[in-house]
Amino acid sequence: MPRRLNGISAEFLREVLSYDPETGKFVWLRALSWRRGAGAEAGTSTKNGYLKIGIKGSEFLCHRLAWIHHYGKDPGGFIDHINGNKSDNRIANLRLASHSENRANVHKLRSDNTSGYRGVFRHAQMKDKWYAKIGIQQKQKYLGIFDNKEDAKACYDKALKKYFGEFANTSV
Repeated sequence: MPRRLNGISAEFLREVLSYDPETGKFVWLRALSWRRGAGAEAGTSTKNGYLKIGIKGSEFLCHRLAWIHHYGKDPGGFIDHINGNKSDNRIANLRLASHSENRANVHKLRSDNTSGYRGVFRHAQMKDKWYAKIGIQQKQKYLGIFDNKEDAKACYDKALKKYFGEFANTSV
């Protein structure tokens, strides 16, 4: 699993990798192994859609490397991909976020979601009803029971905007 930037400095990154903030791409400036020559594009895909780069025997997520390369320091917390594309590491597409803010910007549904909407579920006892809930600071807040899933989604979207502002992604 790719790691945080423990011990990797901005200076070292800038010596071994160039980063284009307009494209989000990395290129090796010097070879660190026989497999990666200077001038070659750096980065491979992870199974969940992020890009990673191997440096000194460890793997690092490219969005974290982009942040330290561009801003000169480890962001510490979460970095959100604004457009939801985990491989789009343009600096304009990256922003600092809390865990909750990062989750509010999810761009796809969980595989076990049968309603078609994030935060909307069929009521277990009242099969013809739907309910909405939202996660806030690692706690679930129930938003109500509704006659149809569209009303439940509207309530969820309103709560998402209220609690997460610019991070709220209501497209799912």
